[in-house]
Amino acid sequence: MDGSALVYRAYFAFINNPLRSSRGENTSAVFGFTNTLLKLMRDYDPRYWAVVFDTGRPTFRHEQFPEYKASREEMPDDLRDQLPMVRELLDAMKITALEAEGYEADDIMATLARRAREEGMEVVLVSPDKDLLQAVDEGTFVLYPPRGAGDWVLYDEAKVKDKLGVPPGSVAELLALAGDSIDDIPGLPGIGEKTARDLIQTFGSIEDAHTRADEIRKKSVRNSLVEHYDDALLFRELVQLCTDVPIVLDLEDLAAQPFEGERLRSLFVRLEFMSLVRELGLGGEEEPFAYRVVAGRDELADLVTLLKESGGFAIRPLVRGERPEEIELVGLGIATDPQRTWYVPIVCEGVGGIGTAPGSPVPPGEPGLFEGRGLPVEEVRELMSPLLADPAVPKWGHDTKVLHHGLMRCGAELAGLAFDSAVASYLLDPSQRSVDLQTQSLRLLGESIPGLEELLGKGKKALSLESVEVDRLAEHCCREAAVVVRLRDHLQPALAERELPHLYQEVEIPLIGVLARMERCGVAIDLDFFAEMSARLGKELEGLVGSIYELAGTTFNINSPKQLADILFDRLGLPVIKRTKTGRSTDVEVLERLAEEHPLPEKLLHYRSLFKLKSTYVDALPHLVDPRTGRIHTTFNQTATETGRLSSSSPNLQNIPVRGEEAGEIRRGFVPGEAGYLLLAADYSQIELRIVAHLSRDDRMVETFVNGEDIHTITAAEIFDLDPSDVTPDHRRQAKVVNFGIIYGMGPYGLAKQLDISPGEASDFISSYFSRYPKVNEWIERTIDEARERGYTTTLMQRRRYLPDISSRRRGMREYAERTAINTPVQGTAADLIKVAMINIDRELRSRDLRASMILQVHDELLFEVAEKDVEECSGLVRTQMESPLPLSVPIAVHIGVGGTWFEAH
Repeated sequence: MDGSALVYRAYFAFINNPLRSSRGENTSAVFGFTNTLLKLMRDYDPRYWAVVFDTGRPTFRHEQFPEYKASREEMPDDLRDQLPMVRELLDAMKITALEAEGYEADDIMATLARRAREEGMEVVLVSPDKDLLQAVDEGTFVLYPPRGAGDWVLYDEAKVKDKLGVPPGSVAELLALAGDSIDDIPGLPGIGEKTARDLIQTFGSIEDAHTRADEIRKKSVRNSLVEHYDDALLFRELVQLCTDVPIVLDLEDLAAQPFEGERLRSLFVRLEFMSLVRELGLGGEEEPFAYRVVAGRDELADLVTLLKESGGFAIRPLVRGERPEEIELVGLGIATDPQRTWYVPIVCEGVGGIGTAPGSPVPPGEPGLFEGRGLPVEEVRELMSPLLADPAVPKWGHDTKVLHHGLMRCGAELAGLAFDSAVASYLLDPSQRSVDLQTQSLRLLGESIPGLEELLGKGKKALSLESVEVDRLAEHCCREAAVVVRLRDHLQPALAERELPHLYQEVEIPLIGVLARMERCGVAIDLDFFAEMSARLGKELEGLVGSIYELAGTTFNINSPKQLADILFDRLGLPVIKRTKTGRSTDVEVLERLAEEHPLPEKLLHYRSLFKLKSTYVDALPHLVDPRTGRIHTTFNQTATETGRLSSSSPNLQNIPVRGEEAGEIRRGFVPGEAGYLLLAADYSQIELRIVAHLSRDDRMVETFVNGEDIHTITAAEIFDLDPSDVTPDHRRQAKVVNFGIIYGMGPYGLAKQLDISPGEASDFISSYFSRYPKVNEWIERTIDEARERGYTTTLMQRRRYLPDISSRRRGMREYAERTAINTPVQGTAADLIKVAMINIDRELRSRDLRASMILQVHDELLFEVAEKDVEECSGLVRTQMESPLPLSVPIAVHIGVGGTWFEAH
């Protein structure tokens, strides 16, 4: 295996989204390389294997030709830093690593292949290097790794000839004549790959082609070969693989051996490769775990008494159902410390389901889950509800929104939540891909605990909860509760060290219950409206398809990028704007540019817009309505973004379109779920720019907001040197792009693209902007400098986002990190601000007993379902809380609308 090439490829496969540990170190190359090794092991089960590396120092080829590989870029620092980890990985996997002074990895591979073939073995050389194809013979193969998600390709003699037009033995001849740009071998002037292939196919070798040069018809090719014959021989010598590298080892030294499990586990835990620990079963043997199953009412009452005096306890629910409206408690794991745990098994009888009164039984003839194997849910609710609702008794958990849902379903509430390890871990490292309990236990405690999927299995063969012994469920649930206690002890000091307790305790923890209540309430839609809109869009799409076929002059699959490219670039002769790995691009940017030259691209853009609208929203949303509640229940994700913003999934209601005539119409389909109710929408006005004014303390910008003036109009007046009354809508539009472009770190080229002006004009706009708002520029520079010095940027509430690439030598990565350093304090503070408002509004709504529910958050907007009689009071309450969540130096403006649909309210 060509270790140097495979590690490089793994690194660059993640270049746009590097895999990083919680310490900020790039681990992409090690992770990708590990997966490559595991795939090769599974697919080929090699008897012998080795990984070969370049030394990074000059070889005999550099002595012969100083320009050899001269243009190779220096290895990125964060790739070089991973090489010791790669060596550690190979040691733990018991795979021999080889290199040889003065030789390249290819030479060692060719040497090993020759020696193995002499022993009668078959050989697979794993490398993306074209040079190695010359080593292919009847028993030696080259395995090309894919770029991206493609397929691996195994080259035998026939496939080499099919790819290059010459057999493996002539590959060096071909590359010598045509050159190899990767290795800076120029080849002969005027001879490309096709000409070189023709020469080798005709004459067989460079010497024979030179000897019979008078037979070469094309004069320029003939002259090039004659005049540069010595160069051709030198280039062939450079390209040819050395098959006698002096390696002192026996082939048995390369025999595949069992991994060193504990060493590999230790490495993966340190690098936070939790998926690999689980995949390879490196969690180690589970030690016996002590727990107690609560057997009856008296034991549960005794446990409740004990927990009241415990000073706090961890609670971990076992549930069935995944969606918010489906979650049902099966049991509760409880721990006061890692050695004292209890399991409360619950007989689930469908009690208190959404849309039913608490205590409603299941229909006759439908037995409850675990009937006879636990405590009736009514009994658990009766005995535990006072404890669970007591804010004076601290509770600890992990992803406790699930617990909220389970308790709400059976008519109980949770108060006194003091710690959630999922949220704590997220705050400490918002870049991590997963905060599930198994990952956190392994990453932070070094302990592998099985997940529910490992207990039940997965797919068609998965066990049902009903079929698993109570003791096994109890051990699983109690073990998780014990881990929560340990995580609390581990994470709380880290939160304090990074000045995060206030954000954690006052914002993120209380928000969990708010989001659970919003998810449980759900959002109602008008099914008749969506059916009518679907039919209308269907007819409109049919008309568009006819127009598109007429303009194209033929029918084709409009949704096929390849067929569309054939129409645009071959049939219509439009210019190719850009290419991707899969061919000529037909993305939105390309179509927008082509629309200036032909009417078809504009029709295609309209078609795509309507097609996405219909398929993604209009046709899909009605199928997501829960038949029991008549509502859509989205899931709000609290630990998914690095800025602190909430996201929404299953379905993503934060992506409901708002721009465009047809897109905006969708909001007419969102309606109150009960008669006598209206929707109330409350939207922050220019909140991010107000935050910029506060952070920068720019006098002009602050004054604009204090005076209640429109920031975009004033900015346009400043940039274009106009009186505000003379600012046109187009001036204001351009100023708006500039205003928001600045806080997203947009430079002259990005702004030029947005405004369709030259980079020079865009640069003048930016200079004019900063001359009018000088303290904004000072704030930007100060923020980037602080981020570079500290390695992270913060919001007003001290939320951190780490920026490991802020000092990168790679310009693109460094500039992206700088833009992130500017944007995160703004977007993150806006996220913190609306979270505080949501918590305060939720508390006020509940304390006043208003018939109103907060049902949706879409970034800067909140949506409520309110009884008509309570609209006025609710509007005042919402405005007051949204305008005063954090003290800013500028006023916060909120627009509130009320209507029978979201469209009307918005």
